[in-house]
Amino acid sequence: MPRRGKSIHPRIHPFNYPLFDRYPAEHPAIVALQTHAESCDECVGREIAWPQLGNTPIDQTWHSASTDRKRTFSGLAYMYLSYGLVLDGWLKQPEQPTKSEWIVLQTKGPEVLQLLAECEQQALRDGNTDLMPLIAKARRYVECHREAILSRLAQLSVDWQETSLDACYSSRYFLEHRGLRGEWEHDENMHYFGRIVDIDEEVTFETDDLAELESEFQTAVDAYLKSHDRT
Repeated sequence: MPRRGKSIHPRIHPFNYPLFDRYPAEHPAIVALQTHAESCDECVGREIAWPQLGNTPIDQTWHSASTDRKRTFSGLAYMYLSYGLVLDGWLKQPEQPTKSEWIVLQTKGPEVLQLLAECEQQALRDGNTDLMPLIAKARRYVECHREAILSRLAQLSVDWQETSLDACYSSRYFLEHRGLRGEWEHDENMHYFGRIVDIDEEVTFETDDLAELESEFQTAVDAYLKSHDRT
């Protein structure tokens, strides 16, 4: 846990905790983590009437001009907000953009801002004023995430627009269970995958939910050790 008695939003992934020891609350990385956690709280699952909350469901449907298909705000929130955010650039401090930073700047960020703009236009036409604060919250998170990345790259004088994805830094992380290590990373769709290292066989693990990654790794290790009579 972070030192200095700091209170951390429970939705902020523990991998990010070292940043709270390094930087003040107004630092772009901390602001991005906080707004992401808040946007998850306020925007995800709002299409559901939760009995314990007594809330009124809020959602919006529209036909997206940019993707040429039906979209919903709830689907947008699940796809672009409800994931485990790890600011690998600020954590790893490479001298070039990380792959996840590049994806946010070049593809995912512009894509979600465009979809939010379309959603907002349709909501205004439909008089769906209850959705406006949620759109604003989601938009603020995307903008803060972008600012956190740009502020890091500005310190390095890096022109990310001239950097290809293949030239970006690939962040890898390690887990440990029963004496074995696991190395993992994620792709542009926030699919998490990895392998057990320090063994001769190719034993892999994967998931679409960062919160389940460690348990998937532990399951893979347990199965490997059992198959080799090392229970």
